[in-house]
Amino acid sequence: MTNPSTSFASLLQEIEAIPEEHWTDLLSTLQQFRQNISANQPVTTKEQPKKNQVAIDLMNAWIQEDNPEEQQKSCDALEKALDIN
Repeated sequence: MTNPSTSFASLLQEIEAIPEEHWTDLLSTLQQFRQNISANQPVTTKEQPKKNQVAIDLMNAWIQEDNPEEQQKSCDALEKALDIN
């Protein structure tokens, strides 16, 4: 494995070698790259129950709204869709 400080120094050296008029494009590319790798990270088992609870709380709130029959149908359909996926 590469020494982190050496890798960072190499990265900085490469950035400094790029003409300043291209820095905006480089920044945009780096931001897109970071977002892409963040989006592809799997949800850990510790995070999943929290995410599930948020969805459950939302569905329960829908059920308790004014038209319980309509909300129950929507909730059932959503649960079925979530189970499929």
